[in-house]
Amino acid sequence: MTIELDARKRALLLGSVLAVTLHAFDELSVVTALPVIVADLGGRHLYGSAFFSYVLASIVGLVGAGWLATRYGPRRPLGWGLAVFAFGLALAACAPSMAVVVVARAFQGLGGGILNTVVLVIVNRTFENAERPRVMAWMATAWVVPSLLAPAVAGAVAEAYGWRWVFGGLLPLVAIAAGLAMPAIRSLGGSTPDRSFISEASGGIRLAIGLGLMLSGLAQQMTIWTLCAVVAGAAIALPALARILPAGFLRAAPIVPAAMATKFLLAFAFFGTEGFLPLALTEIHGTTASFAGLSLTTAALSWSAAAQLQARLADRFSSRSLCALGCSIVALSIASLYPVLDPDVTPAVALVAWAFAGAGMGIAYNTITTTAMAYSPKGKEGTLSTSLGVADAVGISLGTGLAGALVAFGDRSQWATADSLGISWLWMGAVAAVAVVASLRLGSGVVGKLEHESSG
Repeated sequence: MTIELDARKRALLLGSVLAVTLHAFDELSVVTALPVIVADLGGRHLYGSAFFSYVLASIVGLVGAGWLATRYGPRRPLGWGLAVFAFGLALAACAPSMAVVVVARAFQGLGGGILNTVVLVIVNRTFENAERPRVMAWMATAWVVPSLLAPAVAGAVAEAYGWRWVFGGLLPLVAIAAGLAMPAIRSLGGSTPDRSFISEASGGIRLAIGLGLMLSGLAQQMTIWTLCAVVAGAAIALPALARILPAGFLRAAPIVPAAMATKFLLAFAFFGTEGFLPLALTEIHGTTASFAGLSLTTAALSWSAAAQLQARLADRFSSRSLCALGCSIVALSIASLYPVLDPDVTPAVALVAWAFAGAGMGIAYNTITTTAMAYSPKGKEGTLSTSLGVADAVGISLGTGLAGALVAFGDRSQWATADSLGISWLWMGAVAAVAVVASLRLGSGVVGKLEHESSG
């Protein structure tokens, strides 16, 4: 089914896609630029903190933006998110030390988290059920170009003009995104939130602190002190997570909590596997870093293509069928990676297997988001967008954190890389299988044909 958008919606879609692309380009390009930054400014001990500060600040932004979008409508928080993101870019471009870069990355993460939430609110409030699958497909595509170009472009810019232009060069595009999106959402007002801003924001801060303690503990050699950090982090993070996510998340019911649970499990399994796939290719098979990166590129391309396919199928098949299909493909793809642990097997197997995994994510992720939007009650768009973003961010953080802890434990125990990754991928495959089960709770409705939203 072809959906025609009016001029206002087209401008809004373009502005939103550009905002997502900016966030993606910044997140992906810094991987290439950071070694150059450290070589120039020093502060090698803060290398990991540049990533850490970004992720934790983005969680705070995800949570706070949901309240702001509910109270004031999406226009104000979109402007604030773009402003904070731009400030982070400018601060990084002018940074005199690595410590300032870490602070700048926190501002970029905060702004990026706000943008992620607000863009979902805009999609939920502006586009109809039948339009959303196509719109979310374009949002998925917004990550493809940065996935393909960001590392290479960032490297070329850093070498030719200096690393500061990797950040500063994005500033004009922030202004363009604001000019396209801001006028188109002028009429979208707010409503009264269920909780105060302090209560909402403090939940995001507690979640970020708890996750930070857990991940720092998992990243270190397991001692009584690191175990205490993990336990203390969990004690702080879990109540905050339970407050942010909807009731019924743990039992994956009814439909909206089931969507959150499925997204969490799928993010945990997919990114916990993908983060260490290049390690398998370079250490077990001796491939180049470029070849290892190709596995991630093929997954990004197939993700985008499958998202476009899902948009066409959304008015024919139920949410349950599409999401279960996507989750099953991811689970089978993780299982298909096991032959790659044998050095005698061609590493091309990994490219094929992970391309299918990307396709499964494209089908499932779009289905999860559009289903949650269709069944969420009016006036709760901010809360819904926060929950979707938090489920994703926490799943990615814990999945990669657990995988990293297992690999680090294997290194300290002098295991072969294949053995460490085999155990890690076994965990990830099991979590993906649980995601299949959770996806069966999404209901038999066909999102593209729903005319009215319900509470699920």
